[in-house]
Amino acid sequence: MAAPVLDAIIELSPRIVELSKDKHRELGIAQTTLLVQVGAYRALAVFPEEKGGWTAKEFDSESGSLSLLHEVTASVDEAELPVWVLRAAIASIETQLAGYAANGHPSEAHEASAIALGRVLARFHQRLATKTVATGAVAVDNDEEEFDYAG
Repeated sequence: MAAPVLDAIIELSPRIVELSKDKHRELGIAQTTLLVQVGAYRALAVFPEEKGGWTAKEFDSESGSLSLLHEVTASVDEAELPVWVLRAAIASIETQLAGYAANGHPSEAHEASAIALGRVLARFHQRLATKTVATGAVAVDNDEEEFDYAG
């Protein structure tokens, strides 16, 4: 799972982390998790479920501690996982950019983040528009619409 997913969202510097038992219980995520920093204060954790499927949890850390914003669990074929994670990242970026626009970019840090996220968002949308996510030797078809992060 790691290499194709990491390649799909490489601009966000994704990494696999191993959390302490206390931390992974506190956050409700797997001890070994793919962690993606999405913007200045957002993080996306992606991990397999024990009973099958995958979970993506989005956290906000602007207050100084992690608070859960959104959680999606779905049955996703491992070959389709890069597209699923890419869509989760896109949903997070779009939500953040909408918030920045509504608040009129309240700080220089938020404005710089909005510019950087806008560039990444354009690349991610381009990947989806081409119907494939290049993952080294593998190309994942993106015609599936069942991986919706709106709900």
